[in-house]
Amino acid sequence: MAVDSLRTRLAELWPQVRPNVSDARSTPEQPVCLPDPLMTSAPPIHEPASLEQLLLRVRALVDRTLEAVVSGPHWKARALITVLALVLFRAFPSYDALQSAFVQQKWHDALVKADQPFADMGKLYPPQSHESKLTFRLTVPLAARLLHLRMAGVLVLSALLGGLLLGLVLHAAFEITRSRQAALLMSLSVGCSWSGEAAFHELRGGYYDAAALCLLMLALCARPPALVALFTCAAAWTDERALLAAPCVLLFHAIHRANGVRVGLGVVLGLGAYGLSRLYMAAAGGYQPALDGIGFRLFAQQLNVLPLSLWSGLGGCWFPVLGGSIVLFLRKRYALGLFFAAFVSALSLGAFCVIDTTRSMAYLLPAVFAGLAILQQTESPKRLPRLVAATAVLSFFVPPFYLEGGSGVWWLYPLPVQLLRWLVSFRPGL
Repeated sequence: MAVDSLRTRLAELWPQVRPNVSDARSTPEQPVCLPDPLMTSAPPIHEPASLEQLLLRVRALVDRTLEAVVSGPHWKARALITVLALVLFRAFPSYDALQSAFVQQKWHDALVKADQPFADMGKLYPPQSHESKLTFRLTVPLAARLLHLRMAGVLVLSALLGGLLLGLVLHAAFEITRSRQAALLMSLSVGCSWSGEAAFHELRGGYYDAAALCLLMLALCARPPALVALFTCAAAWTDERALLAAPCVLLFHAIHRANGVRVGLGVVLGLGAYGLSRLYMAAAGGYQPALDGIGFRLFAQQLNVLPLSLWSGLGGCWFPVLGGSIVLFLRKRYALGLFFAAFVSALSLGAFCVIDTTRSMAYLLPAVFAGLAILQQTESPKRLPRLVAATAVLSFFVPPFYLEGGSGVWWLYPLPVQLLRWLVSFRPGL
């Protein structure tokens, strides 16, 4: 009886123990696969990642990093610090050049203007020299005299203006794109061009591009016409190249601002004030403009470096300039397109009529924001940040260099290379 009870109990439990055996036999297309005990401890096999997967992972990492930098109420300060760190890592100033006899002589000559801001430099230096062109470049010498700055002080002032310039770029790019990440990337793009690098890498005395470009950006970001006029006039008194860049500031205000024509009149007033005050100064002081070493003869001599010169001033920031001009013609806004193209071409042509081609090309900075404002009107809110991202990638990864005429191209060393150079110079036996 006990055996019969046990058999009966096992018969009742057997379908519950193997409920799927009969189903597996009745449906051969779903066979039962039992695990092999010898393979249960084997590690999983991973296929090697493709290049596309690697790029997607890098992109995701960059997106997370950017989002962390630009989140929160103080995002502009963190973004500016990040941009400065990346820009200086990519190209660090060669401070050892300050000890060279050439740079020392440049500072000696430039400080003459700081000691006597209204000196006629054309009478003190040869007509073809850079120093002879400093007569009407007054803002930085006046600031140096009022603040009692010498070489170190002027260099610190230039670096501060460089930081302010990148901050203004950040502000203007956010105003146009309304994207924090795009604003950071646009600031990085400018920082990787000579427009943003000049404040840190121009160690010679008498070169005031950082101050002039900063004043142009102040004129671009300002809204009251009086401030626009003040900054435009001051930029022209810093370097005459600002005269060719000012129309792009006017174009930006006309395109981007609701009352852009009224704000843009500040540019006209500033240029008029500069012209009248310069004529008065030249007549009262008997100054003679030094125009030697400038002209179309240099243009013909420097055609061999035309592509490099065009790139060196703006780098990847040419992308919004060319994109904006193309969009104007595609939208059949021919008058505005011709105006934009004419001033970009005029400044580019003027850059080849002097020796300092890279410096001159950097004054196209306002045209970058005019082009960005044009693209903002035609591109979707998602596509415009992508265009800015492409600009930043192109600007950051193309090696930076400085070009002066057809005689020399200088690579701007990244920070690791600078550290290696200085280590070797301090340890000659290495």
